[in-house]
Amino acid sequence: MPPEKTGTSSRGFWRKVFIVVQYEDGQYPKQIMLSNMNKAEEFAKLRVGQVGKFKFDGSVRQNNGSYFMDLTCWGWELQQQAQPQYQGEEPI
Repeated sequence: MPPEKTGTSSRGFWRKVFIVVQYEDGQYPKQIMLSNMNKAEEFAKLRVGQVGKFKFDGSVRQNNGSYFMDLTCWGWELQQQAQPQYQGEEPI
């Protein structure tokens, strides 16, 4: 289960789910952490090894002299895993 934060606001209960996404950029892979509140249930179902495209916006806030960045994912499309193609007879 991905990490999450929960709480209660004037609008009621809320849930924010976080995932780490790895992407290729140059010689070494890089990682970013994305969050989602609007579709937290669906976002929490993403699993390690799934490949896809993620759409997100970034924001920065300041608190007590420190800066914090949040990358909020607002859409994603997962690639379908290819089924193995057999040549000749099917295995038993």
